[in-house]
Amino acid sequence: MPRETHLKIDELAAISPEPDKGLSDLFRLVESNYLAGGTTQTSLYLAASYLVGHLEAHTDLLSISPPKFESTNEVARYIDAVRFKIATLTAKRQALESINGMKDIARVKIDEGYKSNIRELIGSIRKEIDRADIDSDRKHLIIKRLNAFANEIEKQFTDLQALGRFIITITGFVGDASKKLEPAVRLVERMRKQVAEAEESARNIALPAPEAQLQLPPPGEGQGLDE
Repeated sequence: MPRETHLKIDELAAISPEPDKGLSDLFRLVESNYLAGGTTQTSLYLAASYLVGHLEAHTDLLSISPPKFESTNEVARYIDAVRFKIATLTAKRQALESINGMKDIARVKIDEGYKSNIRELIGSIRKEIDRADIDSDRKHLIIKRLNAFANEIEKQFTDLQALGRFIITITGFVGDASKKLEPAVRLVERMRKQVAEAEESARNIALPAPEAQLQLPPPGEGQGLDE
């Protein structure tokens, strides 16, 4: 059964004071307490009320209208919208870290199995972008960045900064354009995870094997050879 009581002060104290990280911390907290393993009206309303409170205190984080708490379906849709926006913010932050903080290790050799999955996702993302009813100039820029990453995938060593630039571009829209791109962005998050797995796999393969330790002969062995 999900929890139907308020969070304790010590639980809330673990939330980061930074608005964006604090939102992620809070969502994990309400998800584990109120949303995991089924929900009730009370648990849904409690989860949403904490999220609403955080977002009203930090109005520059997300542009999502709060629910009116008139039905469980309405509140569940609000929670799903917040979950999606958090995933988008996370992907964007990780893309920025890839560009700004990982330039020395941004080129990796991706296994062909991962490449096949990534190519398939690129095709699906391109279709969703084509379907999106957004400004043609914006759409052209997004496709241009996606194509740049698609070209990198075909190289022996892939520049992950190309993926970072694409993610920043497609997640940088707000308002109506952002909503119309949601199907594409959901696929982008799947692709980002595939690339992260491929990167981790490549780094593990590249690690040198541990050097064999020099084995000393047991005491007494080899004695008397020079006698």
